[in-house]
Amino acid sequence: MASTIHDVARVAGVGIGTVSRVINNHPGVRPATREKVLEAVAQLNYKPNPIARSMISKRTGVIGVIVSFFTRPFNTEVLRGVEAVLGVHRAFGEEGLLFEPELMLTSEWDRHGGKVAALQLLSREKRPTAIFAAADMQAVGVLEAAKDLNINVPEDLSVIGFDGIEIAELLGLSTIQQPMRQMGELGVSKLIEQVENPQRLPELIRFNTTLVERRTTSVLTSGYQAVYNKF
Repeated sequence: MASTIHDVARVAGVGIGTVSRVINNHPGVRPATREKVLEAVAQLNYKPNPIARSMISKRTGVIGVIVSFFTRPFNTEVLRGVEAVLGVHRAFGEEGLLFEPELMLTSEWDRHGGKVAALQLLSREKRPTAIFAAADMQAVGVLEAAKDLNINVPEDLSVIGFDGIEIAELLGLSTIQQPMRQMGELGVSKLIEQVENPQRLPELIRFNTTLVERRTTSVLTSGYQAVYNKF
């Protein structure tokens, strides 16, 4: 039988109102209490019922965006920013983690952008112990920032990128590997099929990614984690 919010409250020793505030990332909860609730959520594998939550809170948890034209570059960039912040929220929520927006920075996709963003994060009083960059080239910039600040990777800071380009392997960078060649091959195959058969309905194809652990990540026992990206 699936766990309920009452079960979480009982295990954590708090009221259901407190559980609700933690799940909804409400700021008015003490850190120690929030941690107890999140531990209970993980222990019971509690998954909030979105329909029940929307009926109680009178909020659907759905955000709509209205734009004049999808083809305008400005609107496209705005929508990409909206989408990026919302994964992140969903991904953190699915893992029962508290999303801290001040730890998510945007930067250019290149090495310089990654370094500038990392310097901001690593200069904080409560310095992160892990940074996930949305591109391997950004992660290279993070490594440069760590070197400039005399921060040891991965002993004091874990760094992971995304893409799986060749430089990641050369630098021993941990990354999330995309099937880039397969994406290109299948993409052009589907394009040819569409050209030859215009009536064919478009397909949504999702590729699996692979975690590749190398020399820039390790398990740390304390500290803060940070993510920054720009989709």
